Amino acid sequence: MDFNFATSNLIIFGSGKVLEAGERAAELGRHAFVLTGKTSERAAPLLNRLEDSGIAVTLFSVDAEPTIQLAQHALREA
Repeated sequence: MDFNFATSNLIIFGSGKVLEAGERAAELGRHAFVLTGKTSERAAPLLNRLEDSGIAVTLFSVDAEPTIQLAQHALREA
């Protein structure tokens, strides 16, 4: 079986890493497209860090297992 798998250049995880999100995002641009679950409550610490760093945010909520159509819609929004 043949397949390709592509992923991010950098994945950062660990306790307190959300504290670095604003600074790291600012290195990449001025606007973030943030996908959340049904509500953005759990993303509040991230959203606050982005806002504190002057990053504009566009939220996109996903409340179920994503479909191809939903992914296409997210792509258009982004």
